[in-house]
Amino acid sequence: MNNKHYVFLLKDEVIVPQCLEDKECGEVISSLLYQGFVVSNVHILSEGTEAALKKYQMNKNKYSNDFFGMNISAVVC
Repeated sequence: MNNKHYVFLLKDEVIVPQCLEDKECGEVISSLLYQGFVVSNVHILSEGTEAALKKYQMNKNKYSNDFFGMNISAVVC
């Protein structure tokens, strides 16, 4: 099993998983940030994009929204 690191970009009800090991990762994240997405404070190890999104959706209520004392759901980095 070859797990990769995934982060999640959020905007309204849209969740975009992004593999940090993809060659175009920087350009994709930059473009989405420019469009108003934010980077979630959650990252997941998974074998693929669909599996990463499924893990995120199944467990999103378990993730803490507390980030350095601020009760928010996402953080722009």
